[in-house]
Amino acid sequence: MAGITLEQKIDAITRFENGDESLTSIANSLNLTTTEMLNFWIEKYHFHGPESLKKSYTRYTF
Repeated sequence: MAGITLEQKIDAITRFENGDESLTSIANSLNLTTTEMLNFWIEKYHFHGPESLKKSYTRYTF
């Protein structure tokens, strides 16, 4: 999950909404073990828009 970009998340949501693929096949293509994260992205996208899928934290080194 750590290596999935914003564009890949939006593409996955679009593929599901267009009816092109199932949640399971999309999750497998993104190397996700379950469809839970994909469901979470879809709900978040619908409630808060595409900006909500961006990472909202910054890591700082010591």
